[in-house]
Amino acid sequence: MATTKARFAQDDIAAAVPTDQGRAPTQAVPAAAALPNGFSVDLEDGATLLWRMISGEWTEPGAALGRQIDWILETLESAGATGTFFTVGDLARQRPALIRRIVAAGHEIGCHGLFHDSLDELGETAFRADIREARAILSDVAGQTVEGYRAPFFSLRAEMDWAHRVLAEEGFRYDASVLGAGPGLPRRLPGGLWESALTEVRWCGRSWPYGGAWLAALPACAAAPPPSGGTIFYMHPYNVGWNRLKRAGSRSPRALWMRCRHEQVHNLLAPRFRARLADLLGHGRWQPIARLVARAEAR
Repeated sequence: MATTKARFAQDDIAAAVPTDQGRAPTQAVPAAAALPNGFSVDLEDGATLLWRMISGEWTEPGAALGRQIDWILETLESAGATGTFFTVGDLARQRPALIRRIVAAGHEIGCHGLFHDSLDELGETAFRADIREARAILSDVAGQTVEGYRAPFFSLRAEMDWAHRVLAEEGFRYDASVLGAGPGLPRRLPGGLWESALTEVRWCGRSWPYGGAWLAALPACAAAPPPSGGTIFYMHPYNVGWNRLKRAGSRSPRALWMRCRHEQVHNLLAPRFRARLADLLGHGRWQPIARLVARAEAR
């Protein structure tokens, strides 16, 4: 079986690219360096996860997920872009054909946990078991070695050295969970794991993750395409719209708000999200995060 490292390290490697040496890269890479950007999708079924949060029960992935993935794959292909799909292990177990379609289109599969549980809920022992089982499922379904990880709910924080250690011990090559200040190459952590920090943008005196619903919710000046390479962008399938949640279940204020946010807010923002994403993909090169890690390793 070909490894992800072999598949995604075939582009030309820059001889030297200046980066910041802090916790997360903060210096923009000059355009002349031609550094690609990292495109990522947190592959989960929004309707399933929200229904679990509302009712405590699991449901099968909804029909909207297939339509959402179709649109994402077609849009990436039209732009000549590829990316990393950080996938929930249980979703891959239920929808293996969907994962194989993503792989066949030239994308990397990463790990997004087994059931999308927060690290704050798991703790070290359960976290190890979670990523071990999820990685085994994903590698088997995708037919590629899964080397990247992104924590559900961005719950892996910079100070969680124990999580970085467990990831390295379980054979992961890089983590893409931590928010960083600006574009740049991944950096190597003590213990050998690479950290590819998500890019943040500044607006109204605070930092926002670059992507997700914020791509559509923030003003155009804050959501503009990056001027240089090394940007890490993320999104969820439900950001492109066509969301619908089951009608039955709890009618508590919290449940009603969650349903409204998933169905109405995301669907309302979806047309702007799709338009801005198509524009974004026309600026620079967008590749799987593993390729940026390969460039960092070759410095």
